[in-house]
Amino acid sequence: MTVSRVFTLLEVWVVTRLIGLPIDFLDALMLESLTGAIRGAIFVVPVGIGVQESAFVLLGALFGWPAEAMLAISLATRGRGSRSPFPVSSAGRSSRAGPLSADSGGLARRTARPTQISFRPGPG
Repeated sequence: MTVSRVFTLLEVWVVTRLIGLPIDFLDALMLESLTGAIRGAIFVVPVGIGVQESAFVLLGALFGWPAEAMLAISLATRGRGSRSPFPVSSAGRSSRAGPLSADSGGLARRTARPTQISFRPGPG
């Protein structure tokens, strides 16, 4: 088990304790392992939107844990990740783009120019 998996496991266990769901360390290991397996099996969903949350709620239902608690655990563990669950970052645009206002032409400066393609028939 890698160090990151151990920290993720500890994070799940601590979050369950903080929200008042007393599960032991082996249950947290089982929960994190099965959730990881489900995330890996459903890799076709872009950025895994909803997969982790659905996996936690499904496993919680199987083991008799409340759906609200499982969703809270899922959102708490997703919040520490470096990737946003949404494809568009809320941080905004890059600082290289310059000011973006209608009168300064910032939008026109940031848009891509269409490539001109000409078709020339070959000989014969």
